[in-house]
Amino acid sequence: MHLFLIKNNIKLMLRNKAMLIVMAVLPVVVISLLSSIFEELLNDSYEMDDFVCGYSISESSGYKDIVEQLEVALGENQITLKEYASSYTDYQNGMENNEFSVFVDIADDKCTIYKNDNKLAEAVVVEYIFSNSFSQYNDTVEILKHMFEQGKMELNDYDNKVNSVKLDADPIASSVDYYGIIYVIFFSWCTPIVIAVVLSAERFNKLHKRFGIAPISKTSLYVGKLVPGIVAGVILTLLSTTITTLIFGIKWGNYAETLGILLLQIFACNALGIVIFNLFKNTAVSIAVLWMTIFFWGFIGGTFTAYMYSGLPKQLIRLSPLYYQNRTLVEFSTIGDSSYKWISVLYLLIIFVVFTFLGILLMNRKVEAES
Repeated sequence: MHLFLIKNNIKLMLRNKAMLIVMAVLPVVVISLLSSIFEELLNDSYEMDDFVCGYSISESSGYKDIVEQLEVALGENQITLKEYASSYTDYQNGMENNEFSVFVDIADDKCTIYKNDNKLAEAVVVEYIFSNSFSQYNDTVEILKHMFEQGKMELNDYDNKVNSVKLDADPIASSVDYYGIIYVIFFSWCTPIVIAVVLSAERFNKLHKRFGIAPISKTSLYVGKLVPGIVAGVILTLLSTTITTLIFGIKWGNYAETLGILLLQIFACNALGIVIFNLFKNTAVSIAVLWMTIFFWGFIGGTFTAYMYSGLPKQLIRLSPLYYQNRTLVEFSTIGDSSYKWISVLYLLIIFVVFTFLGILLMNRKVEAES
């Protein structure tokens, strides 16, 4: 019976070929039209103005040897280097008062960079310049030590060595990669719309009355809708992913885990879609509710404004499964791994399990009420 219902519902979905084509092509069209616009908005909205980098330094630090070099390097990037007393520790207050955007504390043998969550781009630039300067200085020290050991020069004062503590900041994906990935995710969440075709056909042909008197289990009815939705979601997502990757050259990074998360997402979104479509009798209303739900998750989760620059409260952002999924797949693209992947997987599993339970429960009530 499972196979009969699955086969029948797939036939119902295939009748509306126009919707299937639109769902497969829409991500390609949207990314094609908006990628350049989003790139301009990303650059214009988050272009860094001139800013101040505060720093303090211990008297015995070897960093003093390259202060002038750092001032020149930072100045070329419109960054002013401002020194504070070595006992200065009120970094948070200085950032909140816009006295400086980033603060660097240099001890005898280590460097600590303090950042503000609203000034991540500035922190990345400072960290890059400091790290390169420290690396060059350390290399020079090693060369001089080697020459001293070979008796080719006197050591003088080159015992001090600066060790930089790199800022914990991820590389930033290009706008094409970022928006290409998150729009594939967003439209993949919308693929359960094809289930609406099945339910609409059932209601139009009054098939629910036949189900009410037929020896069909409620679980079979649910699986008969879930599996075709998953099949359609997988095919449409693979099509849009393949086409956009070939056209835009999107870098996906960790392919195996990316595909696994996308597959789990398709399970979760179809379970959600079935519940929504069974709560409302009107197909148009059901589609609207599903769209608004996914749109809200995308709005707070980084679909329309890059999550790394979002000004929304973190408590609100973390309500969106798309936030964790966007962040995971983008970090797969940039660094090959993500600390958010297990949270994303857990979130999707919870959605699938909870809405599968609700879907079967609603299917029971619906069939029992109509039989």
